[in-house]
Amino acid sequence: MPSCLSLCVLASVCPLSVRPSVRCLVQPLDGGLSNDNKPNSTALRSPTESRARSISDVVAPHGLRRPFTSSSSLASLRFEMSIYSDNNDLGPAPINSVLIPVSTDKSTLSWDGNDATILGLLYETGRYYKNKGLFQTLLRDRAVALANGKLAIEDYNTVHFTSGAASDPRSFDDPCPPTVDRRQDYNDDIDLGSRKGTKLADLTNIPAEHKDTIILAKHCVEKEDANFLHSLTYVFGNVEPSEQLLEDADGSGLKFLQLLRDRGKAASPRDKALVATKFASIVRDGVHGELTLDSFSSFLKSYKAARRNIAPSSRPSDEAEVEMISVIAVKDSASRELYELKTSASPPTSLDQASTILLGMLRGRVRCEEIDQLSSGAKVAALASDAGAKAAAAGAGAGAASPAIAALAAAGLNPSSLSPEQLAALVSALAPPDPRLNGAGKVVVPRGPDGAPSRWVEGMAKCRCGIKGGKHLFKDCPKKKEKAEKAAKAQAEKEKALASELSSSGLSALTQDQLRSALAALITGTETAIPSNGSE
Repeated sequence: MPSCLSLCVLASVCPLSVRPSVRCLVQPLDGGLSNDNKPNSTALRSPTESRARSISDVVAPHGLRRPFTSSSSLASLRFEMSIYSDNNDLGPAPINSVLIPVSTDKSTLSWDGNDATILGLLYETGRYYKNKGLFQTLLRDRAVALANGKLAIEDYNTVHFTSGAASDPRSFDDPCPPTVDRRQDYNDDIDLGSRKGTKLADLTNIPAEHKDTIILAKHCVEKEDANFLHSLTYVFGNVEPSEQLLEDADGSGLKFLQLLRDRGKAASPRDKALVATKFASIVRDGVHGELTLDSFSSFLKSYKAARRNIAPSSRPSDEAEVEMISVIAVKDSASRELYELKTSASPPTSLDQASTILLGMLRGRVRCEEIDQLSSGAKVAALASDAGAKAAAAGAGAGAASPAIAALAAAGLNPSSLSPEQLAALVSALAPPDPRLNGAGKVVVPRGPDGAPSRWVEGMAKCRCGIKGGKHLFKDCPKKKEKAEKAAKAQAEKEKALASELSSSGLSALTQDQLRSALAALITGTETAIPSNGSE
C-alpha cells in the first residue's frame, strides 16, 4: 500500500488533466461515525465511488455492499483511477468503467437526438443498472449504501421507507421523489382512501433501533446523484439537445432522468414515424443474400440495434419475433426441414431461443464445410505423397527417362533423395490450381442472376438424401421432386373424384351462370328451378 507521502508527491507532479483521484486512499476503512457519534466525512463513500476497489464485492438485495479488504488494493486502485478524476471531466469513455451503460449484447447505447428513441434507450439503460446493481438504493429510496455497511439518507423520514414500515415501491421506471414529497403523497393517499394504514409521523432524528445501520448524510446522496448524472451522460450527453437538458438538470441525475422521460413521451409523430420506418424496413428486408452464419448474425445485430430505439410498449411480441425467425429459416431450402424438426421438438418462445436454434444450425454447417475441406486436403496430400514415392522409385530404376525427372536432375535435384513430405509439397506447388477454388482455398459456388447457387460443385455440402452421393443442390433433391410429384398426383385424384361426384349428381351439365344462380338462391332462401339437362 503506497504511503501518504508518496501519494502527495504523485499529486504534485501530475497535471490536473491526468491526475487520478487519490482522496479515497487516505480515508479510513472503519465505521462511518466518529467517537462522538457524528458523521465522519472522510469515511463516507458512495458505492459507485468505491465500486472499483473490489471487483469481487457482492451487492445484497437491500443494496448494501461488503466492506473493502486490502487484498485487492493496487489492482483495484488502478481501475478506480481510470473512472474518476479530480476535475470530473467526462472526456473519452474508459473502456473498463462500469458507469458506461451497454446493452445485453455489449453494444454501446447512444442517443442520436431523435426524441422517439429516448424511451427505448431508457429501458435498456435501466436493465443495465439493475443487472450491475448500480444506483438501486438511490432510485428506490434516495439513499446510498456505503462501503462500511451503513446506509446514508438525505432526510430522517426516509427511515419510514427503508425500514419497511411504509410500502412505496420505486425503481428506475418510477424513481423515488424527494422524501418530503414522498411522505406527503403517502399521507394524502391515506386521506383519500386509496391506501390503507396510518399516516407517517414527521421524524426529527433516526430511531434508536436504526442508528447502528442508518446515518443522515445528505452530501453522500447528492454525490451519488451526481455520479448517476455522470453515467447517464455517456448515453444521452453527446447530441445537440443534451446541452439544454443537462443545464436544466442542474447536476442531478434523477432530475435529468425525469426530463428525458418527459421529452420521450412528448416525441413528435414525425420522429416516431422515422423510427418505426427504419425498424420496419429491417424486418421487411430480412437477411440479404444467401442465409449463412455471417449474414444472419449481421441481421440480428441490426435488428436488435433498431429494436433498442423502440419504446417497450411498441416493440414486437415474443410470438411475432419467433415467427420472424421461422420465416427466415423456412425461406432457405437448406434449413427449413431441420429447423422445423428442431422447433417441433422444443418450440422457442422468444427471439433469443429461436435465433439460438438457427445460429446453431448455421454454425454446424460451417463446421461441416471446414471438416470437408480438411478431409479433402489430407486426401490430396496422401495421394501426392504416394505418387511422388512411386515416381522416385521408378526414376531410380530407369534413370532419367521421364521428362519430369530429367527436369529435376537438370535443376540439381535427386528425386530419390527427397522425402515423401518434400515430394508432396513439390507436387502441390507444381500442380495446376483447381479452377473451382479461389485464392483463399474456399469453394467458388456458381450462382445465377438472383444470387442463388445454380449447380452443385465439388466441395459444397452434400444433400442428406444420399442419392448419387448427395452431389446435388438441396433444391434439386430427387426426394423433393418425388414428394412434389406425389402431391400433384394426389391433387389430380382429388379433382377427378370431385368431377365424378358432380357428374353423378347431374351438376356437371350446368353452366357457370346456373351454378351461381343456384348458390345465390340457396343463400337468400328463394326457390329456383334448375333444369336437369343444363338448358335455360
